[in-house]
Amino acid sequence: MIETNDKILRLSQSINKYDEAEIVENTYFKLFCYNDFLADIFKTDFLQHFKIILVNNGFSMSEVGEVKNLNYSIKRKQKALMNTIKNNEIDEFIGIVHEEITDKLSKDMEDFIKDTFLEIIRPGLNYELLLKRHEIIGLQTKDDIIKYKDFLQDEHTLTNLFNFQKLFRTDDYINKKIEENNKNCQKVKNLSNIYTKINLLRVFEKVYNIERLDLNFTNISLDNKITEDKIELIYNVYRFTKSDLSTVENVIKLYINMITNICGDLKVVLSGQKRIKKVLKRVYTVNTELLIDLLTLTKLKNPYLKTYDKELIKKLTGIEAEIRPPKQLETPEDYAAIEAEGLYNTYLFGKFGNKI
Repeated sequence: MIETNDKILRLSQSINKYDEAEIVENTYFKLFCYNDFLADIFKTDFLQHFKIILVNNGFSMSEVGEVKNLNYSIKRKQKALMNTIKNNEIDEFIGIVHEEITDKLSKDMEDFIKDTFLEIIRPGLNYELLLKRHEIIGLQTKDDIIKYKDFLQDEHTLTNLFNFQKLFRTDDYINKKIEENNKNCQKVKNLSNIYTKINLLRVFEKVYNIERLDLNFTNISLDNKITEDKIELIYNVYRFTKSDLSTVENVIKLYINMITNICGDLKVVLSGQKRIKKVLKRVYTVNTELLIDLLTLTKLKNPYLKTYDKELIKKLTGIEAEIRPPKQLETPEDYAAIEAEGLYNTYLFGKFGNKI
């Protein structure tokens, strides 16, 4: 990070006639500052920023009424209403995609959306987004849509799915993606991305002799010590508070937190308390049922599990990759299938960069 900071200064810093360093507010400097400004805004209180903007523009602020939490019955009714709305949205989406225009799904997606899909949907619902996400994750049947509807309707959950899948990618794939990212943008920007997190997870597992998602921690060992620079990087990238790693319990806790951080709200790890030798201890188990569901979904788009650790998947879930028929060569469709992540990145660019 220090080296990268020096590079940034070299792009935006000069020496004046008094031999003093000063920042040149060139285009690069303005872009960098604006990007960091937006990042800071996204991590703080939107409402408070809005109030400050209003006050700075001559408005007087006042509040009417008492601020208090909604009672349980209202929250329950609102939750039930939202579930009804989401279910109706999925029902209508299934009706449109699988009953009225299934035969046209083979058309180019952009032309399909513009020429056909948007003409028959009910205004006000996010069918365009649903259709794009439907294409990205490769859902094929009505049952697929119903079972995995959360990934269609919740973008945050969809992101967590792609992060989860990276836990099962091969080392070669992760290394390749890290190299590509380092070429395409500043390394300091790659410090906190998902590939860096997975790479640090691999380092941690290797040092403490932990197999991926072996929550029995059968072979865990404290014989080796992780280097100070690596552990410092882990705490910064994952945004964890430092802890003492001299005990097995703390090593396990940090490992569980890393897995949870990667998977977000996908409950890959289940925890509970168990009495062991009259001592109450916290134990962790893999949510095998969820793993099977998510990896089955992964196979819809990538049936041969190309770039995935097939042995790890089989060990944890019993799921095996489909076997390619003899003499059948890889096709462009195979490569398109494994790049669902690429489709997702294109979708995000369309959504946030070039408005769809």
